[in-house]
Amino acid sequence: MTGTWVRGVAVMTDVAAVGAELRTARGLSQREVGRSAGLSHSEVSRMDLGSELYSDALVRHLAAYAAALGYTLRFVLVADPPSSDEKSAARGLAREGL
Repeated sequence: MTGTWVRGVAVMTDVAAVGAELRTARGLSQREVGRSAGLSHSEVSRMDLGSELYSDALVRHLAAYAAALGYTLRFVLVADPPSSDEKSAARGLAREGL
């Protein structure tokens, strides 16, 4: 899964696309997944389109969506890639033998 890095936050731009792809691969409609997940058709549609902000409610909805497809939603904490300033500072320290 790819994402866009924002300092301090990993924004997974294709989480919704994965859910929609799994749903369509199983031949399920948004309404069917919504019924199974306890979500409205419009909630599933917004998630498929990636038009919802990442909030506590969305995470709960994504977990229900995943469960309806036979998956478990899990998050992995990953360290932010260093900024260019941090990389420059690290190179400077390395040159100084620190």
